[in-house]
Amino acid sequence: MSQHSGNQGEKRRFNGLPLEEVERLDNLCDCFEMQLLANQKPVLETFLQGCRGAVRSPLLGELLTLELEYRLQIDDGPDLQTYLLRFPEDAATVHSVFRELRPDAAPVESVSADAPAISIQNYTLLSELGTGGMGTVYRAIHTMLKNEAAIKVLKTGRQDDDALRDMFQRETSNLGQLRHPQIVQALYAGASDEGLPYLVMEMVRGLDVSRVVRRYGPLAVADACEIVRQAALGLQHASECGMVHRDIKPSNLLLGWTYGENAEVKVADFGLARIRFRHARPQGDSSDDGRVMGTLDYMSPEQFFTPADVDIRADIFSLGCTLYAILVGQPPFAGKYQNAAEKMAVHRDKRVDSFRHLRPDVPEALEEVISYAMAKSPANRFESPLEFARSLAHFNGGHDLPLLLETAEDRPAETLVRPLLVDSTIMVQPDALEQS
Repeated sequence: MSQHSGNQGEKRRFNGLPLEEVERLDNLCDCFEMQLLANQKPVLETFLQGCRGAVRSPLLGELLTLELEYRLQIDDGPDLQTYLLRFPEDAATVHSVFRELRPDAAPVESVSADAPAISIQNYTLLSELGTGGMGTVYRAIHTMLKNEAAIKVLKTGRQDDDALRDMFQRETSNLGQLRHPQIVQALYAGASDEGLPYLVMEMVRGLDVSRVVRRYGPLAVADACEIVRQAALGLQHASECGMVHRDIKPSNLLLGWTYGENAEVKVADFGLARIRFRHARPQGDSSDDGRVMGTLDYMSPEQFFTPADVDIRADIFSLGCTLYAILVGQPPFAGKYQNAAEKMAVHRDKRVDSFRHLRPDVPEALEEVISYAMAKSPANRFESPLEFARSLAHFNGGHDLPLLLETAEDRPAETLVRPLLVDSTIMVQPDALEQS
């Protein structure tokens, strides 16, 4: 059956081990192979019991090779992801065997390629999912429960940055207060063995909306309205908890698969969120220090010019910009400006031009809804995200988010003629922006 069969001691890769140990491992492999041939369905984990250190990895490699060769012969195609979930600490070995026997297998992130040198109790970090100014998000798996999670870790080398640590802690505490299907859920928080704070969140299997648009192109009206409608429902919950997100944009909306193979939207990244107190502001609230926080292409005018006064209507403005962007393929007022202040003056003073000549399938009434959400004065916008969501419910008929996500995932190239602009977050003083 196997290239390893016959004179196993020479073929198998147990070099460097004592002869008695090699003979024991060979016997285990022979027994495993005989059970496979007898269709007794041997369990890899059972044969690995008691094997530690330098012995475990080569033994797993040999047993896994035997099992994969057997499954391939009976046309039972083995799945790389399944084995990675079973053996997260041995991902390098699993990948090595699959590269040898199944070179056609879809590549999956492995701890051997880009695993960080960070130790988090009860979790194995498999790969990097993304990085930002504050931290890096890793795909991880719980070593006992075997369930996946996304873990955000403060950037290495920035643990002594008090302002960054405070912001990270604020995101942790903010997200921990929120429980809604349209908001990424916080599961746990702590500090790594290296002293880096981390936040464990639910793993969303899918793509952020910015990537969806870059792969798919401007979205159908029904799909775009349903995405923003669901995001608005999540923001309504955040608002009811006294929270303003302050960085709503396509890349902070995640379109992911549910366990029922439906697709839904979740709002992510509450790192810039602030608590909005109706009557009094607690002493020492550093979130109201006049800093400009957010992303210029999607930022409301008051968020730039009077940042201490923002409320949930700033998120509504950003959500309107987001809907415009995913319908047109670029945010409103895209273009080159001398500095950030000039760009934001356009946000404050210039009316949003009609875009129906670019998208004649967009109903005139929907364009009016978007203009209402993006009104220059907060007093002229929707009063709440829920009101915005109800308006969008008139235009989402026939949406198919599962098909949209499936199509986007099948298109790895992100090479549109007019892609969404890079939407990097800023956090600086207004005076500095005027000179940027």
